[in-house]
Amino acid sequence: MNFKHIIFMSAFLSCFISLGQTESTKDKEKGDGEDRNIMLNASDSNKPREIQIGLPSEDVCVYENGLPVVYSSSLHNVSTHWRSDVSLGKMGVMNPTESAILTGNIAYSVDSYTELGTKEFKGKLHYLVNHYGQQQFDLNLSGQLYNNWVYSGSVYQNFDPGAFDLKFTDYQDRTQIYKFGLTKLFNNNKGHLSFIYHYSKSKPVANAAAEASFIYKGDGEVEEIPGLSLGTTSYLSSDGKIEYVDVRNGKLIQGQYDDFCNTEANEGTVMLDYNFDSGIKWSTRAKYMMADAAFYAVGGTAISQVKNGQEVGTSGSAVTFYQGNEKYTGQKQGRIGYSHDGTVKNLLATTELSYNGDVHDIRLGINEWYYDVDYASSTTRYDQVVSPHPEMLTRNLSSGNSQVFYDYNLGGSEYYKGYENKLALYFSDTWKPNNRLSWYYGMRGEYYRVAGENLPYSRVNGFHIGQEVDGKIIKPKNFEGNYFNYAIATSIQYRLSRSLSALGDFTYATRRPAIQDYAGTSNPNDQQIKISLVRGGLFYHNNWMNITSMLSCIQKSNNYKRLNINNPAPGSTEVQAAAFNYDIRTVGWTTNIEADPTKWFHLHFLLTLQNPTYQKYESTVHFNDGTEGHINATDNFVTEIPRTLIEIDPSFNIGKKMSLWSSFRYYGKTYANLSNALYFNSHWETFAGIKYQANKNVALNMNVVNFLDQTGAKGTISGSELIKKDEAYKYNNHWMYGRYMRPMTYELSVVVNF
Repeated sequence: MNFKHIIFMSAFLSCFISLGQTESTKDKEKGDGEDRNIMLNASDSNKPREIQIGLPSEDVCVYENGLPVVYSSSLHNVSTHWRSDVSLGKMGVMNPTESAILTGNIAYSVDSYTELGTKEFKGKLHYLVNHYGQQQFDLNLSGQLYNNWVYSGSVYQNFDPGAFDLKFTDYQDRTQIYKFGLTKLFNNNKGHLSFIYHYSKSKPVANAAAEASFIYKGDGEVEEIPGLSLGTTSYLSSDGKIEYVDVRNGKLIQGQYDDFCNTEANEGTVMLDYNFDSGIKWSTRAKYMMADAAFYAVGGTAISQVKNGQEVGTSGSAVTFYQGNEKYTGQKQGRIGYSHDGTVKNLLATTELSYNGDVHDIRLGINEWYYDVDYASSTTRYDQVVSPHPEMLTRNLSSGNSQVFYDYNLGGSEYYKGYENKLALYFSDTWKPNNRLSWYYGMRGEYYRVAGENLPYSRVNGFHIGQEVDGKIIKPKNFEGNYFNYAIATSIQYRLSRSLSALGDFTYATRRPAIQDYAGTSNPNDQQIKISLVRGGLFYHNNWMNITSMLSCIQKSNNYKRLNINNPAPGSTEVQAAAFNYDIRTVGWTTNIEADPTKWFHLHFLLTLQNPTYQKYESTVHFNDGTEGHINATDNFVTEIPRTLIEIDPSFNIGKKMSLWSSFRYYGKTYANLSNALYFNSHWETFAGIKYQANKNVALNMNVVNFLDQTGAKGTISGSELIKKDEAYKYNNHWMYGRYMRPMTYELSVVVNF
């Protein structure tokens, strides 16, 4: 802990300001018998955390008022349009079984609802700062206009410079969100009709700064490069200059990273809830969104040693590297920049009839979700010094030409334009014939159409629409598909005794390739994607403790993924974007405990043991110089997913006004490349705090993120895709590149209700 940390913490404690979790970030899931702090994310303070079920992450599924916040986050990121702020009346988590029937996706999903207003005037203000200089405030006001018409309006503003100075911009995240809702309350509690307008504008520069270099020690540990502290030192150049060739038209675009990180969206929503005298409820939600979305991301290739301008280990290199006017000597990092931009239009509607009775809870609904998108991702390559605020290197070629940026659109440029449409009918029922048995069953049938145009060509330097390659003009080609997807789910709970119940569920869903899967150099395999989840176990409860213990098996076939693969030939800078289809299988055991042994103490404990493995993951990548890269990951453990997960969440009440809480998350060993040759050791992600309720209107909080001050890398290691297990020793004390953990952060906040 450095001096700045000590001063900052002491000042807060001396003022009796408390370390605690704000109301907007401590909402809990009640489904599955588990409480989950879904907004405690050790990677990004502005996104919900991903809840592991043994499959690689896809979109973080976030819903507001029963509809997706964004249809797909491949272009329009969730965090640019939605935050866990005081505009939300409540928030929880939808379990995988329910999510499969309502949305077609087997995953834990964040389920949030807008604050619509009441007849009494209410206000809520949340203000947060951290010791790196972030300031965030969000305000919600609501009340009655006249004759059962109520309103709710909110403002969210975030000014976040991040944990390090980027030099070329003031903020790593500058986001503003505005909402205004008008609601007509029907007499006799018959329901309501609501109209909501939602506007967002965001500049998420942090996407470009999320990775850095480190020294891989060879035993699962990493060491910081001298002067390059992970998470608190910028690994982007001071001037932030970048250039690329637009894949749509071949124009050379120049600017700074933050010039290509602007997202703006307008959304209108209509909601109707009506309660019939028969006990049937009718719910309809429909929204239309238009968004211009753009963000810049930066990846990396292998780090190499350069001496007197020449890359070590190569002979007769055609490239000489210069730093300024001098031949460079030192470590060189290859970088790939991705400029993602496009427009999105959504028309999403769901209507549903439901009935909650003594014996049956029935739900019948229809989804009509339409997604129109025009997307392109242009790429560029450059080399830089491995240092804080690194200087870019100039490449002098044997031809006499000099360049900083090169291989435009050669490494993973993407393009697609078209739409997806999902028309689905779903049904579910929870049957409770007696006080021992509860049986949930549901089904979903979905007509799915995807159509549009893409660029299914091998990429060359300067690749763009209208370019002539081998006598042929690059132009978009049409694609389309019409499919039937379905999902079925059933869950049974049977009470064996007063305190013990048996649990079991089965969920099965099918899908087809999404439109973003058509972005690369070839069309995806359109075979059916099948996902199944089977779980069974026991539930024990008494007057102070609930314990759930379940075995599970998850399988997914025909999973699709694109990777950038580095040519392993010495001295080669070639990167090929390759697509893979493979299966995944996970068997796991989870035990969850909720305990309240006293009025002043609560404990949540979760243990998950799992073994996610790849199946049928074999391919060969062909490079332009004739080199072949063979990949065989079958039976290897899935990268980034740990086999052991532990959550320990104790909380204490001290008197009537103060509470203390903490959250410890243990992530076991994770593999950093497909061959499992490289890995990261286990680590803890930690959060803690104290909340002080000054009076009924004012709560003071102080949070600490990563209070154990753990540093290190996570995820995968760029440039390591083709490293074999018997070659792992070569990478002991090797300079490598990847993502890092969020640094220790102190946050002070106040919540005022009036």
